[in-house]
Amino acid sequence: PPLDSSAPAAKQLDSVRPPLEKLAHETKDPLEIVLAENSVYIFVGKHPKKFGIVWIEDGDKIVNFKILVDEKGLSPTRIQHLSEELKKAYITHQDQ
Repeated sequence: PPLDSSAPAAKQLDSVRPPLEKLAHETKDPLEIVLAENSVYIFVGKHPKKFGIVWIEDGDKIVNFKILVDEKGLSPTRIQHLSEELKKAYITHQDQ
């Protein structure tokens, strides 16, 4: 069903519409948008094999794990661990 435009979720989506539309035009993979209290996460691809996640910071900046490696100095091993944990959480909650 369509999302009521007065719903908080609709307002949250509207606040990040430009980067979401840009991402949708740049990728051919399926996108699943998950709204959190103060964040918007976008699962990219088909789980569990071809699967990734990006999120939006500062209202318009699309961030992924590669950016975390470059900006925060996280090791590829730590990123791989985080990615696997997110994948497990996503798959587990698909049935709920």
